[in-house]
This record gives sequence, C-alpha cells and structure tokens, in this order.
Amino acid sequence: MKLKKWLTGVLAAAMALSLAACSDGGAESADAGSEDSITLGFAQVGSESEWRTANTDNIKAAAEAAGVTLQFSDAQQKQENQIKAIRSFIASDVDVISFCPIVETGWDTVLQEAKDAGIPVVLVDRGVTADPSLYVTHIFADALKEGANAFNWVDEYMTAEGKTPRAGGDQFQVAILEGTVGSSVAADRLQGFTDAMAESPNSGKYNVICSQTGEYTRAKGMEVMESFLKSDGDKIDILFSCNGDMALGAIQAIEAAGLKPGEDIVIVSIDAELDHDGFTAAQNKNAHWEFPVTIDNTPPQILSSTSDGETLTLEVADSRYLAYVEVYDVEHMNVFSEPVFSQGYSSKTPGETATVRVNVSGLNKVYVCLADYGRNEKVVTLDAKTGKLIESSQFEYFENNGEITITGYTGSELDVVIPDEIGGYPVTAIAEKAFQLNKTVRSFTIGSKIRSIGSCAFARCASLTNIYVDRANPYYQSIDGVLYSGDGKTLLSYPTAKAYSSYPVASGTETIGEYAFFHSKVQTVFLPDTVSTIGDYAFYYAGELSSINFPTALTSIGDSAFFACQSLTAVDIPATITQIGPSAWAACTSLPAITVAAENPNYTAVDGVLYTKDMTVLKVYPYAKSGVTFTVPDSVVELEAYAFAYTGMQSIDGCANLRAIGDSAFYSCTALKSLPDAPKLETIGERAFYSCKALTSLSFLDSMRSIGEYAFAWCTAVKTFDSGNGLQETGKYSVYYCTALTTVRLGSGMKTIGEYTFYKCSRLANVDFGTSVREIGSCAFGGCSKITEIVLPDSVELVESAAFNSCSTAKTLVLSQNLREIGARAFMGLKGISTLTIPDSVQKIGNSAFNGLSNLLELHLSAKTQEYGSGVFSSASKLPRVELPEGMTAIPEEMFSSCNALTEVVIPSTVTRIEKGAFRSCKKLGNTELPAGLTSIGESAFSYAAMTSVTLPAGVTEIGERSFYNIAALTEFNFSESLKTIGDFAFYGCGKLTRIVLPDSVESIGTSAFNRCSSLQEVVFGKGLASIGSMCFNYCHKLERFVVDEANPNFKGVDGVLYNKNVDTLVLYPQGRPDASFTMPEAVKHIGPYGIYEPQLLQAVTVSPILETIDEFGMAGIALTGVVKLPATITSIHFKAFQYDDGVTAFELPESCAAYATVDGVLYDKAVTHLLVYPAGRPDVSYETPDTVRTVGSYAFHSCKYLENIRLTGVEKLEERAFSTAKALKHIDLANSVQLIDTYACANLSTLTYLTGTGALRAIGANAFSSTGLEFVTLPAIELLGQYAFSFCKDMKRCVIGSTVQSIYASAFNYCKGMHEAYFLGGRPDSVGANIFAKTASDFTIYYDAAKAATWAPSGEIKWGEYPIAPATFHTVRFLDVDHSVLLEQPVAEGHAAMLPPEPQREEAAFTGWSADTSNVQQDMDVLALYDGLTDKVTVNVIAGENGTVDPLGETVCFYDGELKLTIQPNEGYHTDHVLVNGEITACEDDTLTLEHIRSNTTVTVLFARNTYTVSLADGLTGNVFAALPVEYGEDAVLPEATPWHEGYHFTGWSADGRNITADCTITANYEQNSYTVRFVDYDGTELSVQTVLHGEAAELPASPAREGYTFVGWSGDVSAVTCDMTVTALYAVKTCTVFFTDWDGTVLKTQEVSYGEAAEAPQAPSREGYTFTGWSGDYTNVTESRILMAQYERLSFTVRFVDYDGTELSSQSVFWGEAAAAPEAPAREGYTFTGWDADFSNIRKDLTVTAQYRFVLSFADVSETDWFCEDVRWAVENGIFQGVGNGLFAPEQALTRGQLVTVLYRMVGSPEPKAEANFRDVAADSYYAEAVAWANENGIVLGMGDGTFDPDSAVTREQMVTIFFRYAKFCGVKTEAGMLDAFRDAASVSDYAREAMGWAVKAGLVKGDGQDLMPKATASRAQAAAILHRFAAVVEK
Repeated sequence: MKLKKWLTGVLAAAMALSLAACSDGGAESADAGSEDSITLGFAQVGSESEWRTANTDNIKAAAEAAGVTLQFSDAQQKQENQIKAIRSFIASDVDVISFCPIVETGWDTVLQEAKDAGIPVVLVDRGVTADPSLYVTHIFADALKEGANAFNWVDEYMTAEGKTPRAGGDQFQVAILEGTVGSSVAADRLQGFTDAMAESPNSGKYNVICSQTGEYTRAKGMEVMESFLKSDGDKIDILFSCNGDMALGAIQAIEAAGLKPGEDIVIVSIDAELDHDGFTAAQNKNAHWEFPVTIDNTPPQILSSTSDGETLTLEVADSRYLAYVEVYDVEHMNVFSEPVFSQGYSSKTPGETATVRVNVSGLNKVYVCLADYGRNEKVVTLDAKTGKLIESSQFEYFENNGEITITGYTGSELDVVIPDEIGGYPVTAIAEKAFQLNKTVRSFTIGSKIRSIGSCAFARCASLTNIYVDRANPYYQSIDGVLYSGDGKTLLSYPTAKAYSSYPVASGTETIGEYAFFHSKVQTVFLPDTVSTIGDYAFYYAGELSSINFPTALTSIGDSAFFACQSLTAVDIPATITQIGPSAWAACTSLPAITVAAENPNYTAVDGVLYTKDMTVLKVYPYAKSGVTFTVPDSVVELEAYAFAYTGMQSIDGCANLRAIGDSAFYSCTALKSLPDAPKLETIGERAFYSCKALTSLSFLDSMRSIGEYAFAWCTAVKTFDSGNGLQETGKYSVYYCTALTTVRLGSGMKTIGEYTFYKCSRLANVDFGTSVREIGSCAFGGCSKITEIVLPDSVELVESAAFNSCSTAKTLVLSQNLREIGARAFMGLKGISTLTIPDSVQKIGNSAFNGLSNLLELHLSAKTQEYGSGVFSSASKLPRVELPEGMTAIPEEMFSSCNALTEVVIPSTVTRIEKGAFRSCKKLGNTELPAGLTSIGESAFSYAAMTSVTLPAGVTEIGERSFYNIAALTEFNFSESLKTIGDFAFYGCGKLTRIVLPDSVESIGTSAFNRCSSLQEVVFGKGLASIGSMCFNYCHKLERFVVDEANPNFKGVDGVLYNKNVDTLVLYPQGRPDASFTMPEAVKHIGPYGIYEPQLLQAVTVSPILETIDEFGMAGIALTGVVKLPATITSIHFKAFQYDDGVTAFELPESCAAYATVDGVLYDKAVTHLLVYPAGRPDVSYETPDTVRTVGSYAFHSCKYLENIRLTGVEKLEERAFSTAKALKHIDLANSVQLIDTYACANLSTLTYLTGTGALRAIGANAFSSTGLEFVTLPAIELLGQYAFSFCKDMKRCVIGSTVQSIYASAFNYCKGMHEAYFLGGRPDSVGANIFAKTASDFTIYYDAAKAATWAPSGEIKWGEYPIAPATFHTVRFLDVDHSVLLEQPVAEGHAAMLPPEPQREEAAFTGWSADTSNVQQDMDVLALYDGLTDKVTVNVIAGENGTVDPLGETVCFYDGELKLTIQPNEGYHTDHVLVNGEITACEDDTLTLEHIRSNTTVTVLFARNTYTVSLADGLTGNVFAALPVEYGEDAVLPEATPWHEGYHFTGWSADGRNITADCTITANYEQNSYTVRFVDYDGTELSVQTVLHGEAAELPASPAREGYTFVGWSGDVSAVTCDMTVTALYAVKTCTVFFTDWDGTVLKTQEVSYGEAAEAPQAPSREGYTFTGWSGDYTNVTESRILMAQYERLSFTVRFVDYDGTELSSQSVFWGEAAAAPEAPAREGYTFTGWDADFSNIRKDLTVTAQYRFVLSFADVSETDWFCEDVRWAVENGIFQGVGNGLFAPEQALTRGQLVTVLYRMVGSPEPKAEANFRDVAADSYYAEAVAWANENGIVLGMGDGTFDPDSAVTREQMVTIFFRYAKFCGVKTEAGMLDAFRDAASVSDYAREAMGWAVKAGLVKGDGQDLMPKATASRAQAAAILHRFAAVVEK
C-alpha cells in the first residue's frame, strides 16, 4: 500500500508540476487514484519576477486540478528558508516534496533526510549538483531550445513584416539583456539564441551590437537598456531579453527615450506571463508586442506608518508598479550612507500594496524613500519611535554636517522652487543627476544658499524650459532661463525642452560646461568671442544640432563634446584650437568630413579625417565619410578612442608605424574583416573591436604588449587566436563570447590571461598555453565545454576562480609544477578526469576547486599545500580511497562531501581538526580511525556515513552540528573524557544507538542532538552538563529514563524524568517511559519546551500545585482525556502548549488565578478578552464566545474535532491560523463585530459552508478562507481583501463586495470554479490585483449598481479586463429568526435568487421553513424563520407605584424570545424600592431592567421610597471632614458655631447656609490668612521697598543697592517666613580690586590685591627677545576695579643687504626680528649658473649681508657632469688655469705635455713677467709656453732635460708631474713633509729624483693611485692634472 501511494504521489506531483510549468493552468482535475489524497510540499524560490509569481499561481492551480493537497512555502530568495521548509514537509510526513532550487549546491543533507523519511523529491525549473539518487526526477524547460525559438521567431517576424534596419545597411542590430551571470538557464538561453543566429541561413542579416546582464530584474533591465540607448539608440532594431521582467524595464527605458516598443524596436522575451497585458512568452511564438503600460506621474504613497520603538511598520503602495523602498538613519546620514533597510519589489499588479517592517531600534528619525518603475519617487521623514510624519517634503535629500543636499524631486508642481531650508537646515547643494529624467517640471528656481550643483542635475528633463536663480545667490545666475555660473563665465545647463531653434550664448561666457547641452533640441548655437573651452560631453546627444561656430578664443574641446550630434554636417576647426578630447565627434551620423585651418599648429585634416598636426594620432574618421577601406598614413602611431567606431569600414591598410589602437576605436565595425596590418602595434584599448562580427582571425606580431578589456568581445566569427611572442597580458573579457573560436595559441611573452578572457567560447577545443604564462584569471576558460586537454606549463603560478569551470569534456589535466594557488571552482565540473596529482608547489586551493570530478578514481595530495577552501573535492562520486598526507593539520570544510564511493580514508596523526561537512554524505565510508591529536569535529563532518562504531580521541572538546547525523548503522559511540559540547542534530537519526553515557566533561547538548534515535532506551548524564537544547530527544519513542550524576549542579533525574537541580522545572519526560499516569513533583513551577511531548504510553498527568509556566509544546501530544486542571499559580501558557491533545474536553482553573480564566472549560486571559485555547476534544457542536472577548489567538481552535458552529460575539480580530485544522467547523458567525481576520485564519476548512455576521469586517488577510467549503460571502464593510483570501473555494457561488472596498489583492477569488457572479455595491475599485476572479465559472459576471455606471462603464463597457460586467438593481433581503434577530442580510440583484443562511435551531421547537420564496427577488424583503407551534409575538404589562414612573408603561408587544428594556424614573427625592416580575422580587441596577428571552405574557410592578442625604462639614484649609449630619430630602441642616483653629488664620464663615437639603453635600468652614508690613531701607535710612506679606510667606527682596567703594553683602534680618511687621537694613563691605600684571604671552608676572582708589605697585620691567619693553597697557595709580595690565613692547628691526659676487648691491631691506627677508630676483652672471645665496635669511636676528652664489658652466662636449674629473676641470677653467683644445673640446684623457703643465702653473701664480727668456734651445721665444718655462726655470720649478733642452711637447709622466708640483709648492712656501710609499705595490719603481715629491703628494692627498699602484711612469692626462691642481690649490689655501 505504501509503495502504491508513493508511486501515485510522484505521478500526481509530476502531473501538477508539469501543468504548472507547461500550461496556463487550465487542465481538468486528474484522478490520483482511490487511495488517500496526495499531499505535496512545494518550496518556491520567492517572487523575484512576475514570471515567478505567475508560476506560483499555476502551481497552486495545477495541484488543485490534479487533486493534490498542496503545502506551499515562499523562501524569499533564501536557501536556508527552502531547507527549513523541506524539513517542515518531512516533519508533516507529506507524500511528495518538490522545490525550485535557489542555488545548485548545498542540498545533499536535506535531500538525504527526505530520502531517509521515504519521501520522494521532484525538482522543477532548476537543477542541483547533489547525487541524483536523492531525487526521483526533475522538470524544467530546455533553455537552449527556448533561446533558439526566440531567435527563430525574430527571423520569421522580421522577414514576414518586411522590416528594414533603422540605421540603414543590410544588418539588423540586436541588443541582448542577459540573465544573472553564472546562471545555467541564463547562459543556455543566450547560447541558444546566438547559436541559432549563427546557424541560420540569414545569419548575415543580424549583428549583436551590445550585450550585458540585467540580473533578471526590471530595474536593472531598465538601467542597462538606458545605457544601450545612450550608445546605440539610433541603431538597435531588436531586443532579446532572457526574461520578462528585464523586458518590462527595457520597455520603460525605450518609451522614456521617445521610441515605440514593437515598432522602433522589436522585442522578444522568455518567461513572460501569459495573462499579463498581452505579454507572451517566446516559446509560444507570439513574442512581439506593444506593451500597454501607462507610466503616470503619481509617486508611491505611504498608506500608514506605525512604530513601537523597535519595529517601524509601513503600508506602501503605488498606482502602478512599486520598485523599491529604502530607509536611512537621518542623524548619521551623508552622501556615502548605506540604508538601514532596502527592499526591491517586482509587483506584477498595479496598485498592489506592500507591508514593510524595519528594525529602528536606537534610531530617532528615519528618512524613507519610495520609487516606482515610472521613476516617480516620494521621500518622507518619520519619527522612528512613533512612526508619525515629522516633516513632509517634495524633495529627496540628505543632511550632512548641518547642511542639506537635494537628491531628487517627487512632487507634482510644474514650477518648482528649491527652498533655502529644509527641516531647519540650509539647502546648499544639488546632487549629481538630482532631477535627471524628470518629465513634468517646466522650471526650477535655485535658492539663494545653493553653492554646489552636481553634473547632469537637470539633464533630460523632458518639459524643462527654464532654470531660474534667486538673485541673492552669489554662485549662480540665470540668463534667459539658462543656468550660468555666478560670474557669468561658464554656461552650466541649457534646459532640455527650451524651444529655441537657435541660441546665442551670453556675451562674456568663457566655458561651455560639462553636459551643458546634453540631449538638448537646439539646432544652432552661436558662441561669443570670449568662449575658450567646450567641456566634456557638452553637446552629447544634441541630436538636432546642425550648426555651431567656433570663435577665435576657443582653445579646447573636451572628451565626447559632440558625441552623437546626428544632425551635424560640417566641422571646421579654427587655428586657435590646442586641445581636442577623444571621441569629440564620434557617432555623428551625418558628418562626412572635418576640416582644420591650415595655420592650426596642433591639428590637421586630410581628406576629411582629423589628425594631430604631426600626423601621429588619427583622432576621428567621420561616420558619414564614404568608403569601406582606408589607408592609415605611415606617420600615424595611434588611433584615438572611437576613431572608426560604428563605421562600415571593411579593411584598414597602411599602419606601418601604428603602435596603439585606442578604446572603442573600431567599436561595432561589423563589416571589418581583418585586423590592421600594423607591424609595430603594441596596445589595443578597451572594446577596440567589440562586436566586429566579420573578423575571423586574431593573430598578433611580437610587438604586441597588451589587449584591453572587451577588446574582441562578441567577435562571433573569429576562429583562431595567436598572441604572438610579445603580448604579455590579455584584458578582462577581451575574447569574451567568441563562439566560433576553436584554436588558441599563447606565445612566449604571455604572462597573464585576464578574467573571462575566453569565457563561453563554446567551440574552443585546442589551447596551446606556451611556456611563459604565470597567471590564469577568473573564468578565463569558463564554459569552454569542448576543450579536451588542459596541460598547464610549469611557468603557471596562479589559476584564479572558475578559470576552467565546466570544461566538461576535458579528459587530461596536468598541473604546473610551480603552481602556487588554485582559485575557487577553478576546475569544477571536469567530469572526464580520472587521475589528479596536486604538485608540491601548490600552497592554496580555493572553494570547490575540483568539485564535480565525477569520474575521478585516483587522487594524490601534497603535504606542502597549506590552505584549502570549502568543498575542494566534493562530489567525486567514484573516488574509492583517500590517503591524506602526513603533516596535514585540518581536513577542510566539505573537502570530500558526497564522494559516494569513498570507503576508506587514511587520516594522518597530524590532523587536529575535521571541518564542516568534510565527509558529509560519504555513504559507504566505514569505521575510520580518528587520530589521537584530534581536537574538534565540525558540522556534518560524517553525516550519512556507514560507520558502526566511533571512538572519540581524548582531545576532542566539541562535536559540531550534524557531525554524525543519520548514521543509520551506528551502534556504539565512545565519548572522550574532555568533550564539552555536542552540537545541534549531532546524532539525529542514529537509529541503532541504544544507550548513551556522557562523560562528566560534557557541558551542553544542542537542539535535536539525539532526535529520532529510535532505539535509544537510556541516557546517562555526567556531572558537568549545564544545558540541553530544544527537541533534543524527540521521537526517541523507546527512551525510558534519564539518569543524572548526583553531583551535577544543574539537573536531576527523578524516576527517570529529567528536572533542573531544584526540581522546579520539568525539563524532559522520556517518551518511552512505561507508566500510563504521571504525577508531577509538588516543587515544579515550570514545564520547559517539549517538556512532556508525545509520550507513547502516558494517559493522565497531575500537575504541580504551584505550576507557573508551560512553554511551547510543554504538554503536547499526550493521550489525555477529560478535564485538564491547572493551579491558580499559573502565569504563562504558550499558545501551542496543549497542541495535539485531542482528548482534552475542558480546562479548569481556580477563580484566584491572576493571569488566566476559564469559561465553560475554554482557556482565556484573566480579563476574558483573548481566547487562548479551545479544548480540542470538547464535545459541543456549537459555541458562542463571551461578549468581552476581542481576540481569538493563533491556533486557538487547533484540531478541535466536534465544533460545527461558532458565534464570535464581541470579537474584533482572528489571529493567524486561529481555526487551524478545525475540520468539523461548518458555520462561523462573526456577529457583526469582527473587523480583522489574519492570514490563514480559517484556511483549508473544507466543511466550512457559512460565514455570517460580516457587517463589521474591514480586512481579510492572505489565504484567510482559501480552500474552504463556503458557498457565498457578503462583505459590506470590507476595505482590504488579501491575496488568495477565498481562492480554491470550489463551492463558492457568489461574493458581495461593499462600497467601502479600497484594495483587492491578486487571486482573491482565484479558482472558485463554482462562482457565477460577484456583486459590487460601490464604484469600480482603483487598486485591484491580477487574477482576482480567474478560473471561476464560465458564465461568471460582475454585477454593479446601475447607479454607479459612470465609474464602471463610462463608455458603455461590457467587460472589466477579461470579466463580463452588467448593471443591476440591488434589493436587500433579510432572513430573520422568530425573535426577529437578523440571521443573514444580503443584497440581491433583481431577478436573482437569495443565498439561504444555515437553518436556525431552537430547543423548544423544530424549524419548518421560511416565510417567503426568495428564488426571484424583485424588492426588499424580510423573511421570517418558521417553527412548529411558535408565534412571533408576546405581551408585557408594566405597572408603576406612587412617586415615580417607568418607560414603557402599560402593555408592550415584543417578538418571541426577544427582550424589553425598562427605564425606571423615581420622582425627585425618591428611589426605586423594589421590582416584582410576575410577583417575584427581581434585582434592578441603575434604574434599568432588561427582560430577556420573553416567551410568554409578563407583568412587572415597580415601587418607590423617600431619600435621606448626608451633609459633610469640612475644614477649608485641610479639606478634612470633621462632622457628618443626616438630613431628609427638603429639610435644613443645623451648622455648629465652633470651628477648628489654625495659626496665622482667622475664621470668616460657612460656604453655605444648610437649608433645603436635596442631595448629599459638603459645607466648608472658610478662613482668611493674616498679613504684615515689611520695610527695606539703605545704610542711610533711605526707604528702598515697602511690602505686604502673608503670614509665614517670604518677602520679595528688592534689587541689591549700590554704594561707591563698597560691596553689598546682604540684609539685617531674615524675611523668608514673615510672622510680624519688620524693618530690614542693607549691609556693605569695603570693595577690594585685583590687579594682574601679565607678559605679552599671558604669563602672570604679579598679582596684587588693592583697596578701592589706591595704587598698585608694578613689577620689575620684563624682557622679550627681539623686542624693547615700553611700559604697561593701562594706569594703575588709582585702582577702582579689577583689571589686567599687559607688558607693551616695540619690535626690533635689522638691515639685510643682498649683494652680487662683485659686491654690487642687489637689494637692501629692513626686516623685523625673527621674520624672513624677501630675496630679490635671481641675478645673472655670464658663463655661470646662479645656485643660491651664501647665508640663511629666513629668521633674521641681526644685520646681515647675503652674497649671490654661482656655478661655472662647462661647455665642453667631452666633459659630462657625471665624470669623476668634472668639478676639477670646472675649477681649472673657471680660474683660467686650463683652457680647451678647440672645437668645443677639453680632451680630458689627452696626455699632458711638459709645456702645458708649466703653463698651467704659470697661470696659477698670475703669469708674472720672467726676468729673462728661457734658456732652452727647444723653447721658441714665440711659443705659448715660452714665458712660463722661463719663469719656472728661474724659480727652480723645472730644470730641463740636462742637455740644454726642455722637451716641452713630450708627455709628462705622473712622477714628473708630481716632482714639478713639489717644487712649485716649495716656491709657494707650502710645507712639503714627505710620507711613506710602502702601501703601494709599485713604490720601488718610483725614480729617486721623484721619491720625496711622490711621498709628499701621497701624504697631502694629491695623488691616490688606483688603491694598489701609483703608476709613476704612466702618462699624466689633462684630467689628472686638473684634479691634482684642484687638490693642490686646496692645500695651498689651508
């Protein structure tokens, strides 16, 4: 039987889900078999799109049609919510579970739970990565086919309609809105569409011009479409959207751009809702439409706002489509603030409301922003504590540092004035794009305090004609309605709708600002001569601009300044232009040529093409220039951004020296067949060749270095890619979606493959990675499903996330031996890999890096890998064995989860942690030895394993959540003695465990830790246990006892039951305890959650006499019968405390209970206002609530078995699920008092037939009566009707909606298949959801009051949407009981039948029928219930005695069983004595008597008596009554003469005379207070004040008097409590003054106290550096007040002279001490460079002379500033010692001759006249060195060669040069002490004649050698000589 039901369930669920997925839900009911009905649990994703909402509707409808009972859950886009829902389905034991997975991963555990519970699972819409054995089937569409169908429809439609491209040419331009990145459905739809396009015979007719994700949402679809229109708005012919919501957003963007969806742009979409305004899905071949949504200008509204200080609750709605709600903290808000709440909406129903709940704890004011999809917004500020509106503004804004920035406008004014203040804060700024796209405002006036206006603040305001500025604003001005800067130099914003065809810019304007004419309609612009700059985007998309002059002052034109000026036909650039930004004239579709003035030094034009002057940069190739080929001049090295964009260019020649191609240079050049042949090309910019569909090959030379992002994206014909050997990096997305690409070769220069480089190149099969690649970016080869081999060279060090994800056909994977890091999902889904070795170089592996290697058989890990992410080897479903490397310390999260074939794991001794899910769902993993060093086991670590025994190592202190979950074979578990924590669900479902002994170390056990351990019999707790989680031992049906160590301080076991230590809380009652009854210990005060839950044998419980609280399910699921008696001490009962106690017939409580009360066995709060629990087993079939009750609580009538009828007298609200599972209930009478019914309050009550007494009902929540048996419903006062409120009420025939209705939510009466008619008593409602009457009877009609025809059918309409409508005249039909009480009142359309109420029941007689026929109502009717033997009239006779009367008096006729109210009125001074009813005394309160249930003739007699009153005598001061006098009506009271005495007072009489007393009264003794005179006088007797003061009160002190030289100190007497006349005199003290002498910096030098009028003594005169003391700041010889005297100084000043090198004075100035002198202009000196001054003059403290410093300028070509001898040569030449050798040369390395050396020395001494000529025969008298030789010889400096010669032209050696210097030094008188030469290796080679000289030169530092040798015989160079001479000069100077 179970198998048959299982199969039936799967088939029925599959049928239901198939109907939902594949049809409009209109299928007939399916026969699910004769077994019990099938229950399907379905967990929906959420309502992220309209399609999803429609899908939800269809699932519900299809389930109903298939005869399946549906349990539905909305996960609100959260996986955890879906998992929670699935677990609740398991707990409910449904027959089938189905869900649409939010994500692909993370389902294994819960699916295994479902499988273990024997419940089949069906997936819909999306797939999962889990083991397929965990679900039985999946149902979802073929997304590839959907995409292909979409293109095929487009192709057929464009051909059939004869469409032509909007931009001309022979190709339709296609824009694509992609789905969420990474979504398999989105990717497949896109691939299906593009593959079908590529394979189509008409493929050449289509070109994808732009493609981007819209994230499946309407808002993002609108945003992305706006960007498409911005760049390609005049070209797009077709839009393909991967879902309907994005298409809806795109339609709004298209309309906003002034285009017509369906005409200008053909739209095809998938997932559109079939019933939504003609919007039809692509797979149904009807995807072209004009979407009839009217975007209005009405902003969203806040219907209500309330707050309790913690939660702010808002009811919000929009007339069309609500987009989002955001809430900000006002007090901490600035431009970067994130909202405290943000929620997007995707409502499919215009006007649908939303409830928003925001946590505002700790906040004071919040700023609420709402927006709809029509860009209408509303902003309000609310009090976070109360929810009340603080201030209302039509502006959106934020406050920062006390200033307001306007961010938007939400009002409806046409002429808007921006205020100077909002909320007390000044408005100082308008944010960027603040009013952009506003459609209605005609003018803005900018306030006086605005000082900042952001870019595009007024852009594209469709109706804006003027921008005005308050004249007081200094920052901005308005000239003829155009916004300028305050100085008039910048034109900031030209209003979009300004009607001028030509516009002269104001004279004096210098700059046309950024976006100034953005999208303007102006045709001609005249710029004045003063304009020098046109800013970036200044005329961007000024589509009608055809003419503009360029004045002579113009020098700069910004980026994209004239982008898409489509009417511009000529551009003539004047000579003055020095700067033109990139893409200045891109996309100017009418521009054939650009000309440039010949004299322009910066730019030129050749054949209409714009270049820089040097012809190195090609800036613009005009869009309208003819030709399909172009030869780039050889001089060009760069093609600038957008140079050829959008043109029809087919080939580019030349490019001999081209090095760079700029961003978007060939963007969408769809005819371009090949790359430019550019042998020197180095860089290609972003999107340079984007969507160049004709390119077939990408091959680069070795000169190439980089490719920008998206450079070749969507080049769908490219088949090969060769990077060459120079390209080092590919930009992100650079070869993205090149779907024809098959081969990639990466050259030796390639280092980095960027993110998404080859993403979705779906035909790529062969990749040669080369030898140099180091990094492979995220998703670089993602989705390249045809790659067969991945062999990474050893150069690769990093593979980033998803780099090779879904390369599913690869059979070989070889990793680089130098690979350091592998990113998340890098190799995920490589299903063909069987062997994997991780190299030792790998240090880090990311999440799921090798997830899904489903054929992996062999795995080799490295001990050197230091870090693993989550799920690295998850789902390796064939891997049999794993040996983890020694040294590994942790087994990472999910590392081997779902490795279903894994039987053995070898864990090394070094492992200390096993992380979350490490071996989860390894279902064949047997007993595994855990290492001794293990300290923790994470969540789900071994869940679903096949272990039979586990021994926990001693170091483990925590067992994580679900660690050993559902290990069905586990029979033994040995806990470690150090274990402290057992996590939630740790041993859940371990069904073979029989006994658990927890060590003393265990402190806490988590929720459900041992839940469903079905064989468990005994649990032993140790000493340390402190906490036990909820449901810990639920469903342990064999558990008989808990045993607790006596030393445990927290818990105690008593007879096997678990208590806290004090036994005042019952913690857990073992479910398998064998006793049938249980008496609670008398100390118990509390029963904890699940305390006594589903005990298997327990039938009777006696609770403790002091019990105070019962928590959730505290006494639930017990087989109790009869009355549950609770003590008076009870203070708290959870509303689920007694659920499933089906045998309980009543609750009993003592009257003394302060918290609760019972009435007829039903449990209420003490005031009997809230019905808490109705006994489920109460046998009564009818029940009426006491009239004090206002609320029926959640689950109050849960599972009540017998109740059929209930009347809710006085009740105002039914809470959520109030009547849940009350399966016998037939009739609910709301008693015309219930106003609100919450969600699901009466849902699924199939027996519920009648709902009456609805007259006060205002709001019904979602699903409140769904799936009930109601036959009709009348809602005369309804205001709000929730979603699905009466859906699936199959027997419903009619509904009546009152005139008060405001909102009817979607599907309110959906699937009421028997409903034929709906009555609307008022006008047509404004806010109505979709499908409110969908799937009703075929003849269903809406009848409206004929008087309201103007709102229903103003033009004679016969339908409201899809529903027929008809006018009707309504009559009121009342069904009355015999007592004329109204049983049912309803309006009925004339000619229709009234709906009959349930037959009334009376004990005294049987009902026989109704008094009139109501099958054809023609008038208002009262219909009386008829009973056997009863009439509807009785008589009451009322008699009144003397001194009073009664109303009514005499005989009165009443209705049977009715009532009569008697009002008794005694005469004045009399009261009612007693009342007799039929001779019996009857109580009467407040002279009112109500006779009830009058069923026979009755006599009433009333008698009266005289009144006696009390006169109270009261003390007028104390109020105390001191006597009471009794006085009869009309008599006088006798008042006493004596009265109480009071000090300071005297008696003045009584408040009344006491005569003719007619009521109780009080007479008061009156008193008057005594008064006295108080005089205030001065020291001399002068009277200052005279006052009269009451006894004991204080006199008022006059103002303190003044006396010169004195200080007033007080008065001579105390006047605080005056008791007699007084004179009070003023008192004084002599005044003292304080004199402070302070220095200039405030330092106190002296403080002195001085008597008034005396002199102070000054301190010694202070001093101050740089100043002269001049005295004190004031007089101190006659001190009359305290004062501060400051030292006064005069500042010193000094003279600073600046002089030139020759002493010439350049400047002379006087400078104050400590200040800086001002340097004069730098002087010039021929042959020198000025280097600064010789002294610091920044802090002058004395007279100073500062001299200019210079550096001699060398002009020799062979002397560099970096040469070692440079400074030496500079010195020598500057001092005239050396000269050059001619031709601008110095010849530093040239050998120095003897003649040159002597000449140099001769110059050093000033060239004195020699005494005689040189006496050497080889020294000619006219030689340049003759005099020098003669002088040197005379002075013994040179001696000649010994043979009468000097040999002047021979090169001098180093030792000769030193010897000559030595002699020269002696000549100059320089000390010539010799040094040692031993440090040099060649010291011996120094000639004897030179040894002393060389020793001197070494010691003096003149020669240094090379550090080892002196090289004495080496030739000396000119540079060496200069260096030695420079050093020598320094020696001489010393």
